[in-house]
Amino acid sequence: MDAKDEYYQGKDYRIGKIPTGSLIFIDCAPANDNKFDSNHNYTAEMKQFIVDIKIGDILTFTPETGANDYITHRVVNKYEVEVQGKTKVRFETRGDVADSLGDEGTEKFYAENIIGKVSGVNHALGWMYQNVFSNKILMIVIIIAISGSIIIYEVVKIIKIIREDK
Repeated sequence: MDAKDEYYQGKDYRIGKIPTGSLIFIDCAPANDNKFDSNHNYTAEMKQFIVDIKIGDILTFTPETGANDYITHRVVNKYEVEVQGKTKVRFETRGDVADSLGDEGTEKFYAENIIGKVSGVNHALGWMYQNVFSNKILMIVIIIAISGSIIIYEVVKIIKIIREDK
């Protein structure tokens, strides 16, 4: 296995580059109230979740900028830092389509910002969601077309029944 293949190898699955707009499935991180104990140290559940994250895994997380966004990037570095006397784990990630962006495509964040680890990807469902379900006008046209087809089918059935009765 060459270095490039190793970079994309997950623990129990293999995920290649993820195009923007793909639908992703994630294994959720512990809920916020299960990330820290009363001393503000990571809980055993959170520690295990962090240990299981390897370089090359793909995470969904909230950025440290405070924006209400979700970002999905591949882990390129994982290290411990001391923050106010507590050991925290920090991740450095990079988007798959960010190769030409230099450092602009890199995000750094603490483990508590993790929403989950990507366990699957579906490009077709992501495309459908972006181009069909999120387009209200197209959805209305589709609903009208399906409803019209059902009405026409039922009318034809009624006409056949009436003709058979004569």
